[in-house]
Amino acid sequence: MADSLQKSEALESPEFIQRLKNGDALAFQDLFNAYYNRVYNLAMRLTRNPDEAEEILQETFLSVFDKIHTFQER
Repeated sequence: MADSLQKSEALESPEFIQRLKNGDALAFQDLFNAYYNRVYNLAMRLTRNPDEAEEILQETFLSVFDKIHTFQER
């Protein structure tokens, strides 16, 4: 649990967000790997359809990729 929390905090750090904004492919891979299961499982609960869940997953991460430059920390 501590490793999971530390990784989650690292993914939310200003440095990590800046890497995403700079187009760092490894940062996006880390983000995808960290949130894949959560996003997919939520989509499956909502749709109960693996194909639709996969499409939602793809659209979600494409949206993050396209709009990360607009992200503002609070």
